[in-house]
Amino acid sequence: MPKHKRVQREHTEDWQTIQQYTLWPEQTAYELLRPVVLFGDPAIQRAQETGEPRTSLERKADAFDEQGMVSFFASRPRKQPQETARSLPPDMRQLIVDLRIEMPNMSIREIAEICDTRFQRRPSHHSIKTVLASGPPPSIQMRRFPPWNSTPDPAQRRHNMVQLHAEGWSVASIAEYLQVSKQTVYTTLKRWVQEGVKGLDDKSHARHPRQERSHLKSPMRSAKSKRIRSSANGACMPCYSRRE
Repeated sequence: MPKHKRVQREHTEDWQTIQQYTLWPEQTAYELLRPVVLFGDPAIQRAQETGEPRTSLERKADAFDEQGMVSFFASRPRKQPQETARSLPPDMRQLIVDLRIEMPNMSIREIAEICDTRFQRRPSHHSIKTVLASGPPPSIQMRRFPPWNSTPDPAQRRHNMVQLHAEGWSVASIAEYLQVSKQTVYTTLKRWVQEGVKGLDDKSHARHPRQERSHLKSPMRSAKSKRIRSSANGACMPCYSRRE
């Protein structure tokens, strides 16, 4: 295909002539601003040359400084597409439904936070309500983790608690779901942060053997002990006269 032969023209700064030479609206828009953004001519001077309002030239020059040539191709900022329940990823919609099955009284706000933790995207409350009302069908029929006291392995039940927290569940929801106190949740999470996997196991509560401290007993304590034993055997306790 033969290349288009360009017509050679005389250089000019006349705005009316330039408008006849330009082929595209974006090209015309740049030529309108070129003396201002390239040579720094005052906008008021360019307004007198072209008949374009000064304020419009200043606004377009500011947009060019911020966005470059892109500012000539977008007459107005593009709006972000409005989020709808159908625009949410299928995995997120499934998670929303399953969370309501697993914990029916979980708040809409917390469901949004859990979605944000997992997908780095926070759905609107309206979208969550729409998904809960319209589906999809739940992928689970029962809770994933049994209550705290129903899990015999101590490490496993603490692991369940840490797993829920990693998914974005709040301390209050974890406590209600596993049927434990909030303090138990805080203690378990603190041990996980400080000790890692070792913090999941039970700690030994065996008492250390008490050291003998007979050599530290004073004579006064020994005498008092003898008096107590004598009294227990029926002997009379010595009487002490009050000093005046």
